[in-house]
Amino acid sequence: MPLGFIIAVLATALPPWTLERCIERGLQEGIGLQKQEVLLRQRSADRRLSLLDLLPEVTLRTGGDFGWGRTVDMQELMIVDHRLNFSNSWSAGAALSSSNVVGALLERREKKSRLQEAAAGLEEMQTGLKIAITEAYLELLLAEKNYENACAGYESILAQKERTEKEVLSGRLSYRSLAEIEAQTATEKAAVASARGGRRTAAMTLSRYLNLSPEEELSVTPPADDSIPEPWPMPASGAIARYLARHPRIRQAEAALEAGRTGLRISRAALLPEVTLSGGYGTYYSNASRVTWYNQLTANGNPSVGVTLTIPLPTGRAFTRIRQEAAGVEQLSREVEQTRRDLEGEMLSSLLNVINCYESCLAAEENMEALSKAFQANEARFENGAISSSEYLISRTAWQRAVGDYWQARYRYLFQMKIISLRDIPVGEGGTQ
Repeated sequence: MPLGFIIAVLATALPPWTLERCIERGLQEGIGLQKQEVLLRQRSADRRLSLLDLLPEVTLRTGGDFGWGRTVDMQELMIVDHRLNFSNSWSAGAALSSSNVVGALLERREKKSRLQEAAAGLEEMQTGLKIAITEAYLELLLAEKNYENACAGYESILAQKERTEKEVLSGRLSYRSLAEIEAQTATEKAAVASARGGRRTAAMTLSRYLNLSPEEELSVTPPADDSIPEPWPMPASGAIARYLARHPRIRQAEAALEAGRTGLRISRAALLPEVTLSGGYGTYYSNASRVTWYNQLTANGNPSVGVTLTIPLPTGRAFTRIRQEAAGVEQLSREVEQTRRDLEGEMLSSLLNVINCYESCLAAEENMEALSKAFQANEARFENGAISSSEYLISRTAWQRAVGDYWQARYRYLFQMKIISLRDIPVGEGGTQ
């Protein structure tokens, strides 16, 4: 029992999670990132192995022949009947063809493009995971703020219920006011339960990104800076073009396009004439001769050098395959342009969302302050019996809704600002747009 108490105290004493710590943990535990890193290492190894394709093809051959029957004794010039005869041959050679060299160089270039595609994909996945963790983090902050507001509202309505009971007993308020307050108390209690459930859901979502056990208590810290920074103005067209050129999705699409073009060159190169250079050395030994096997091996050695020209005769299937690959390259080119347009639209939308969220946040703050003053005045009037409980509850509900809208607008604005930072979107210099 004391040990469990100590563990519980230590668990509650753990420091809350900051956004930077959540992102660092998420990048370490992301299974998708780990799979992409393995793919990146595989493609890097494939590119290094492609260097071996440039080496000549080396072959070693040996063979033996056995037979029975008549054979000729070359020393005595006699025919020997029913003698076991055998011979062995050995040869070593190397060959290098133009198609292998061209194919290996093109394949190495293709694997380089695939490596760049995987690297850009890893970078894009990291950015996407950071944004997802940031959104889950801010959702948990908002859920905690809603839970705090719900608890504060419930405590406030309980205090108001106690005051209303006294006013009813004194005869200053009717029983109808007490009944309405009691009904609102039940509503506030349900709101607390709903906010508690929303916080659990938000904590579970963030815990899945961090690979934490469901039993582990998850607490996050709000942003250290309570101020609301102003949004940035729109960037210049040159900054937009530079942003699109270095974006991981663009680089990934361009690498896939370059790999497709290289694959098309490989298919076209297969239709070219092939020149093969070969060289080798061979020797043999036979028991039909009385010369020792060592002397036969050294005397029968024959070096060889050859040049072979092969002219392929392509069929209609080969040309059809090349046309299909050319169409695929054209499709990849269109995808690059489509990706560029989509990214430009997303970037401009993100900047506009920042401006819109900033204006919504200012409006929500102004509305919250106005309804807060109105509620304080109505609360005093209700306690003096100047207004009914219905009017008081309407004013209180409007104020609570304004508080929730403000914090939601505030965290949405901070989330949009963080997206600008994580995506490294260029912004203009100056004040508010």
